[in-house]
Amino acid sequence: ALPPIARRLFLASTEPRTRDAARFGPVVHRLAYAAAANRGLASACKIVISIVDGATTAKDGGEALRQAVDALDATRIVTLHQNASDAARFAAGAGALLPGYAAAHVDGRQSADDRDDRLKAFGAAEKALVATVRRMAEGGAAPTPDMVAFMAPPRDRAEIAAAMGLAAGR
Repeated sequence: ALPPIARRLFLASTEPRTRDAARFGPVVHRLAYAAAANRGLASACKIVISIVDGATTAKDGGEALRQAVDALDATRIVTLHQNASDAARFAAGAGALLPGYAAAHVDGRQSADDRDDRLKAFGAAEKALVATVRRMAEGGAAPTPDMVAFMAPPRDRAEIAAAMGLAAGR
């Protein structure tokens, strides 16, 4: 048997249940993300919010993405979509939106090897976009992008935190 653990360290958590002191113990220290970035413990990042309304089309969202890519000189982009079909369609049309960018999509319907190959190509390309469904968790570690874009509204704070973690993974 393993010896009991005297202390546990949760470096990042978006799950409210980890706030249960009876189960996980008391919080002994908090470090805000901005403070961690200032100390060189996390990557500083920019958050760009494009306000859209119900009348906004996918074309408008693509144009907003193109403008953000141009303004920030982003070279590795992950786009997060509502479903696998939307991600695949977006990746297929990304060449017209962002000329010179390699584009692919990854989703849970693909084999782990196929997703890994696509993510490796994303990491190796000079300029690349990978479209995926909500969170990029399956099929190996994703290379760190310099932009993560929600092409569909996030469902909850956990999705936003996961995207921040992906973007700040440098």
